[in-house]
Amino acid sequence: MGIMNGKVCIVTGGAGSIGLAAAIKKIVLFIITFVLSTSLIVSLQRDVLGGSEDSCRSFVQSFYDWYVPNRLTKHGAALDIVLNDRSQYFSSELHRLLREDIDAQKKVTGVIVGLDFDPFLASQDFSDRYTTGKIVVKAGSYWVEIYRVSDGKKESTPALKAELVFNNGQWNFINFHYSKTDLLSLLKLLRKNRQESPDFSIR
Repeated sequence: MGIMNGKVCIVTGGAGSIGLAAAIKKIVLFIITFVLSTSLIVSLQRDVLGGSEDSCRSFVQSFYDWYVPNRLTKHGAALDIVLNDRSQYFSSELHRLLREDIDAQKKVTGVIVGLDFDPFLASQDFSDRYTTGKIVVKAGSYWVEIYRVSDGKKESTPALKAELVFNNGQWNFINFHYSKTDLLSLLKLLRKNRQESPDFSIR
């Protein structure tokens, strides 16, 4: 309230208007911060998961397109080749256990102490082509169905499922899942059996 030209003048607004403007400003800043943080979280999730299923599918398909011809022509040596030339494709744990298994088998004859099938094809008898199917995201990893293609036709059920994660700009296989078990579990069981066998000196 004030006096201007002898008249009483009441000024409205003042502190109340300032308080309302400050409140609106805080709300706007909160909304902007929320939107930006949500976008950042989504971006980080996409980085962790590799960004898209297409990226994952392309990686897995290219691996099988490279590996299967090598497996058919170079037989057991293909496993050595993939672990030596494509080591970056596997998690450190899976690579280490596969290497231990292969090396253990090389040191003995007349007895099987390691895997007796191809871990990436889930069989002793191979098709000449494999293709990807449905992809499911589980707890931050991608599970990719792998199908045999026989006589140009994709089989009705997947031969196995490859499990991958995306780390530091690179897809990594971390496990392969079969109908009743998985590769990591088998490798650990075989290693345990070798360690406990009195007739097997490789540790």
